[in-house]
Amino acid sequence: DHLLTELDVLPRGDREGRIDPGMPLTSSWQGLLPPVDGFTAVEDIPAQVLLDLAESGRDAARESAGPAGLPPSLLDQEALTVGADTDAPVGVDMRTVFSAVMCGFVPERAGRAPDGEPVRVSTRGPWVRLDARFGTVFRRPDALTLDPVR
Repeated sequence: DHLLTELDVLPRGDREGRIDPGMPLTSSWQGLLPPVDGFTAVEDIPAQVLLDLAESGRDAARESAGPAGLPPSLLDQEALTVGADTDAPVGVDMRTVFSAVMCGFVPERAGRAPDGEPVRVSTRGPWVRLDARFGTVFRRPDALTLDPVR
């Protein structure tokens, strides 16, 4: 009965019609936000590569997951290196791969990406960015560095 009363009040709000949305989410953000611009494209990779890596990661997770979840070593391992033929190759870890695939940013049907579907890997300072068709994943390594973000 109490729940029905609350549901009845919710659409109307208080006496003036206001609904309290609660604490703003920005105040509970626990890290640095990524830069808005200034990223440099390193390489476009086939989306299927990320889907295959995520599937391999799922298989490894089934074998190594324990009561505390996935081991950090699985999530933090470098799964892919892009721009390997440049002076500054970029490593993409499994945590970033899982994020892009599990959030549905990489289009797929039955484990297959559309032919020629790209995912762009870009960097700015310590930040790595994956741009897929349906979303973007940002990753900033946890290691501290003395290099300034430009």
